[in-house]
Amino acid sequence: MAADYEVLLAGARDDRARALVELVYGQLLVARKRPGALAHLEAGFRLARPWLSAQEYLAVMRRHQQLGRLYPAAGTAPPRTLEALLIEALTIARLEGPAPRRSRPGNPADTTG
Repeated sequence: MAADYEVLLAGARDDRARALVELVYGQLLVARKRPGALAHLEAGFRLARPWLSAQEYLAVMRRHQQLGRLYPAAGTAPPRTLEALLIEALTIARLEGPAPRRSRPGNPADTTG
């Protein structure tokens, strides 16, 4: 599958085509809970931003955040549907609690910057 990805990526003529290759390959990897899936999804998302409406942008961003909760399989896992993966991610989120917030540098009491 990785060889097919390389061939498709090499043949992609523009950022839109590269975005599609990255998103599809990331989806294939996440469906089997393989390591590296989120990196491909994020690369595809970054490239696809100019073609997404605001609503689509937020939907994809939320979906990728949810999928980021999944743990990679130890071996090759059977493919799962997006719905099943999102249910699993929601279950993990409920068990683990809220995702850690990124800390912001500086004094939070400083309102002038």
